[in-house]
Amino acid sequence: MYSEKKRVAYSEVSGSGCADIAQVAEYFQDISCAHSEHVGGGIKTLLEEEGCGWLLAGWQIIVDRYPAYHEEITVQTIPYAFDSIVAFRGYQILDSSGACIASANANWFLIDVKKGMPRRISSQIASAYDPLDPKPDLQYASRKVRYRGDMQRQEPILVRRAFTDTNHHMNNSWYIRLAMECLPADFVIRQVRVEYTRAAVSGDRIFPYTAHDENVWHIRLADEAGQTYAMLEFTRALAAEPEGTGED
Repeated sequence: MYSEKKRVAYSEVSGSGCADIAQVAEYFQDISCAHSEHVGGGIKTLLEEEGCGWLLAGWQIIVDRYPAYHEEITVQTIPYAFDSIVAFRGYQILDSSGACIASANANWFLIDVKKGMPRRISSQIASAYDPLDPKPDLQYASRKVRYRGDMQRQEPILVRRAFTDTNHHMNNSWYIRLAMECLPADFVIRQVRVEYTRAAVSGDRIFPYTAHDENVWHIRLADEAGQTYAMLEFTRALAAEPEGTGED
């Protein structure tokens, strides 16, 4: 397990005074990168020595309570398994008392940067994270996010340069942020599941397709031809709702 303590910064909170679920995803993404740097397998090292990098395949994030401005939190990541091409990580955010207020599971592919294709995770790369931690206690959902009914196409959103990362792809958290714009203002997010299919880049137009009932929204982010970038599922908090909302 790898962990870091931090205080929630003002620039990290929404109008509710708390970090939203996209920011929670950023905390988890950042702790993954920090852990890889710590074990000598950071972004620059992997690229220069192996010609590869980690690509997020999907999230399942569950929030019991959203961290508030200036609150001290501990963000930790728990790598618990590798198969031939997928790395599995768990995550938690703990409050100052040590209580878990958010948790997640994520699947990461190792990508050959030149070919743009998944490659096998070598024993040398995997061994840097040993010994692996036990699988976190979480109600694991399917890695696939699916909706079988009709979905309504919404107005397109232009991918800006500010949305992109060092891979020149739209950053993982921005898919969540853009999809959140489709949710009702009073929709408090308990869980988000994300399946990433392909990367959007600056200048792309993303069309959200939406379908929902009272408590679950499915949002597919696609290009003009209908090809999917990411599929997301948001579940509403019911009893004992988390603080904060899904709205910036």
